[in-house]
Amino acid sequence: MLWINTCYPIPVEKANAVSQHVLVISNPTAGRANSHYVTDLIAALGNNGFNVKHVETGPGGSIVVDPAEAIDVVLAVGGDGTIRDIINKLSVQNYKLAIAPSGTANVLAAEIGQAAGVRDVVNTIMANNDVSLNLGFMDGAYFSVMASVGFDADVVHTVNLKLKKRFGKLAYFMAAIKAFWHFRPQRFSVTIDGENHACEGVILSNSRYYGGTFTCAKNARITDPLLHACLIRLNGRVDVIKFVLAMVRGRLHVFDGVKFVAGTAFAIPEPGLCVQCDGDDAGKTPLHCVSELSSKVRILLPSN
Repeated sequence: MLWINTCYPIPVEKANAVSQHVLVISNPTAGRANSHYVTDLIAALGNNGFNVKHVETGPGGSIVVDPAEAIDVVLAVGGDGTIRDIINKLSVQNYKLAIAPSGTANVLAAEIGQAAGVRDVVNTIMANNDVSLNLGFMDGAYFSVMASVGFDADVVHTVNLKLKKRFGKLAYFMAAIKAFWHFRPQRFSVTIDGENHACEGVILSNSRYYGGTFTCAKNARITDPLLHACLIRLNGRVDVIKFVLAMVRGRLHVFDGVKFVAGTAFAIPEPGLCVQCDGDDAGKTPLHCVSELSSKVRILLPSN
């Protein structure tokens, strides 16, 4: 596909962009990543001096990029799962990552304060304010926001993808009801930097937010070379309700049923437990995970 340069009259904070190459990668199955939104983004970028190429990705899709091809910025149009897909498929490239949040939860966008408006996204690329992005590397693949084992992973594994496309978060709510009804606590061990911890659920957080803008690990930051493990003790369904209410109220850090442990290396040897990464099904345990501050992927921050 050829690089294109188009015009669209959307003003931005700076109108002095040098001629950079922006690869727009959109997931047509993600939330509001519809053709009009993508077209407007491409047009606005072209109007401000960028050379733009557009490709689509999604479950099972591929992103074919010549390593010798000039890419200055990759614009991910989708949700956290789309970003994870892009980071893994372009793992050999060096680029700056921008986000046009259009998925179900958009946790990484919430973490950096990136709004979804076309003008907001182009402003971020124009500002060119980038930082190194910490990543989780789990069993050969990266994630940008979080990975988990336990009740929420069970929910992700039962989400109907057609309902997710049509109804967004409502599909997760319906899956949560099903998982709640069948929930039976199962204790397992998490090894964090060589120390064992028993729990019934764990969330490995690279961001303070979870499921949108609910606060999970309040000390986690995407620029720190650590992952924060939220170790969850659940003795039954009542504890699940208490945990959810504590997170919704922003009180998880003082909730008796959790403990936070920061680290760089994590392992769950117990086999057969559901795993989710960045809101998508990631198979089952056992798992091994390390925190990796990326020298290749740098994320662009909003100018505000």
